[in-house]
Amino acid sequence: MIEVKNQFVRHGLFWIWVLPFAIFLLVPAFVSREEMRIPSAEIALMKELGQDIQKINERADHVFTVVFSDAVKFSKKLFTSSAHLDDPSGIKRTAAATVKYHENLWHMVYRAVWRLAGLWPTFLALALAVAAPALVDGLVVRAKKVDVFESHNPVFFWGAGHSLVMVVGVFVLLPLLPYTISMPVLYGAVGVIAMALWVTAANLQTGS
Repeated sequence: MIEVKNQFVRHGLFWIWVLPFAIFLLVPAFVSREEMRIPSAEIALMKELGQDIQKINERADHVFTVVFSDAVKFSKKLFTSSAHLDDPSGIKRTAAATVKYHENLWHMVYRAVWRLAGLWPTFLALALAVAAPALVDGLVVRAKKVDVFESHNPVFFWGAGHSLVMVVGVFVLLPLLPYTISMPVLYGAVGVIAMALWVTAANLQTGS
């Protein structure tokens, strides 16, 4: 078994792989089918951002069909069960629960694909406008520290580095969560990413 010793790698694996996978498997079992649908507020948000809802639907449908159609068929055989009219009520309830779980699971995946299809231009624009300059400025600050032999701050570097990994992981989680994504949420997340990038870059190991 491979042991991962680097703290940043372990933290990244948790936020970017383990937690999203756990949510992917667990959330469909605990929420209603209605909560898995695309919120009307998000459709309105896309329109406010100038997105064509029909084109978003077409992109999402295409990606979902190409990438997930076989998985949907396989998971239906794996996760669902059927009940007959003369089966005990417990078996019927179990069968109904498996069908609900399967439908919720793929509603969640489709909603995540739809969100990514609609929001990626906005997120990319925000990242280029805010996060990229913050990274460059942080690297400039680091370069100045090297010139004047000023030591980096390991506490800031450690804290900001882990915060950056966590925020990136949150972005992996956001499309899967059964909550409405709004512009304040996007602004806040990009702002936190920008701050974490700046502090991390400014406090990289300088060798002092």
